[in-house]
Amino acid sequence: ELHGKSLVFYAHNYNFEFMFSHWFIGDLINPMFTDKYAPLVVPTTCGITYRCSYRLTNKSLDKFTAGMKFHKRSGEQYDYNKIRTPDSILTNQELIYCYCDVRGLSQALRDRFTRDEKYNIASVPLTSTGYVRKDARNAMRQSKQNRVNFVDSKLDAHLYKLCRFAFRGGNTHANAAHIGKHLHNVKSWDICSSYPAWILTKTYPIGKFIPFKEQHIENLNNILSSPDRSEEAIRYFKALMLSDCLLITIKIRDFKYIGSCGVPYISRSKTLIRVQDEKILKEDNGRLVECPFAQMTLTDLDIITILRCYSFSKIEIVEAYTSRRGKLNKELRAIILDYYKQKTALKGLEDPDGSIEYNYNRQKEYLNSGYGMMVQRVDHSRYDFVDHEFIQVKETLQEQLDKFYSSKSSFLSYQHGVWVCAWARFVLQMGLDIAGPDTVYCDTDSVKYIGDHEEQFIELNKMLYENARKAGAIATNKDGKEFPIGIFEQEKTYTDFKCLRAKCYIYSYDNGKTIKATISGVSKDIGKKYFTENGFDALHNGASIEISGKVSAHYNNDKPHYITVNGCRFLTASNIALIPAAYTIKLDNNHLR
Repeated sequence: ELHGKSLVFYAHNYNFEFMFSHWFIGDLINPMFTDKYAPLVVPTTCGITYRCSYRLTNKSLDKFTAGMKFHKRSGEQYDYNKIRTPDSILTNQELIYCYCDVRGLSQALRDRFTRDEKYNIASVPLTSTGYVRKDARNAMRQSKQNRVNFVDSKLDAHLYKLCRFAFRGGNTHANAAHIGKHLHNVKSWDICSSYPAWILTKTYPIGKFIPFKEQHIENLNNILSSPDRSEEAIRYFKALMLSDCLLITIKIRDFKYIGSCGVPYISRSKTLIRVQDEKILKEDNGRLVECPFAQMTLTDLDIITILRCYSFSKIEIVEAYTSRRGKLNKELRAIILDYYKQKTALKGLEDPDGSIEYNYNRQKEYLNSGYGMMVQRVDHSRYDFVDHEFIQVKETLQEQLDKFYSSKSSFLSYQHGVWVCAWARFVLQMGLDIAGPDTVYCDTDSVKYIGDHEEQFIELNKMLYENARKAGAIATNKDGKEFPIGIFEQEKTYTDFKCLRAKCYIYSYDNGKTIKATISGVSKDIGKKYFTENGFDALHNGASIEISGKVSAHYNNDKPHYITVNGCRFLTASNIALIPAAYTIKLDNNHLR
């Protein structure tokens, strides 16, 4: 008898394996799913618990097994389009490929558990962010006040929806003035650990959101109607930000982008637009350039940027809420700072056995995961698995929020994650304003431009350095060199650069001898090979990459049954079909216009 004991089996991308195997692994015991087709942990009555190693590491099998003796082999050694049955005889190369997949995963997992001083197979987190979540939760429990503050900052269903509307990711965009051009000597400045930097150095809504007083809304509406409305409103919001955070819903009329950097700020996906305006608005790759009317929910930081970058005939406040502004709790900041300092201390150390690189990468993972756990949605879909079918659990938003805030495992306020992103966009905008019309491309924490703006970035860094110093967020390496968090660092200059839109650019550091690619939907290795062979002219609207590394997934749920293929009769059941897909680069009509 097992008496609660279990063997743990890991599979990489276990959601694929589960689709077939759930008919054959015995009865399940309270399996946990994070979404439909997304099993996280699956205990069974036969004494085996299945987990997903991809969710544990957030790495492809190729990256996770890198450095292992049985590193994952190249996909060129195994043709997935070839039809195979149980009667098929594998070649030696195919056998090696299959063997290294399994042995390499086993080796990488053993290596991780051997090096890990905190966790064993019984206590290890289920996901990559779980490591940071456990560290942060334990740190937060050192002070009972943190729990009091968390409950006090509770969002009701309406406020949560407003925060969801206000939430945006990083600012990623290509300047329309430069798209499609083969540029040379493109410079790049990247923010050092952007999201962790703002967790450590910036201020956030602390406590309850309360409705903005009617007289304050009336006063603000009057300001926004005055002749010098933009500058006066900016001064008003900056004064308010000394003590409070503002969550605000506005209606803006007859607005037009007037910024210099070619990166319109207002995202169409985060606005409500009238049907009659759909055909006359002007859009640039998902950003609104000109529009008669829109409604949107913003943070105080967002509205300041909009006031600087857009002209408008009128802004009307629909509703607004304020919360006291303050630093995030010291326990959370201490955890993030410790990750940053440990990562920095490992820079440049001799590494005869690879342990330095391993620990550096782990600390980097932890540091980057700190933000991810802050923006986990409360209103996520939940599924049970009943009679081999996924059944969505019906819950109202308020029920989900009540469950979230009553759980002792919950400790992070969603609105803090909203403001982390807002701060990242706000500071990035400082870099965009420096580059102005020379801006070529930006991506969350980097500004790429032509021309000479280095001295201006150095001046901006003086202010950012002071912010890091005041927060104690400066780390040192083995030589005592300081690495302040959240400053712009100059990266290597691209000899060649070409972009078409957000997440679609190619570049070279060696005058085009090797061309690398960052294109959403195309693997980096395939992109590098394709464009190095075909050159910069190969990146254009309508370009099609036949072998892109992209696949479309089709889930087929069926009971066990026999089929015959090529004369071989065998048992099969539910499965997932991964169909290779070509990738065609397209610019939408609004982008082209």
